[in-house]
Amino acid sequence: MTSQGSALVRFDRAVQTGNPNLVIAAAHELPRPVLLRDARRILLVLAVADQGRYAPAAARFGARLVAERKLSVAEAQLVFAALQILPGSDPLVGGEALCVMLEQHGERDGARYLEEWLKARDS
Repeated sequence: MTSQGSALVRFDRAVQTGNPNLVIAAAHELPRPVLLRDARRILLVLAVADQGRYAPAAARFGARLVAERKLSVAEAQLVFAALQILPGSDPLVGGEALCVMLEQHGERDGARYLEEWLKARDS
């Protein structure tokens, strides 16, 4: 396995722990720039475990999503509103809106991952 592959394995394991410190440390080993899908996974860990770091991470993720997927102003507003709601006690509405945006802009795997995350939070 290449060092890049082992970095991804360590990142996957860190995400599964839900420990934001481990996730961020493992993310620093990933090739740059971090892929949008990996940034989303970091963001979801922070939404649950470190809301102090969540807000700036959500702003960066939202900006990347808008820029990389060329979202309209209305879509960008929806994404940022959804991201604001996501770490709250009822993330479903924000999560569903974000899932729609991800699906509409070619991030189907991201939408599925987010749906699974929402289901896990609901239980």
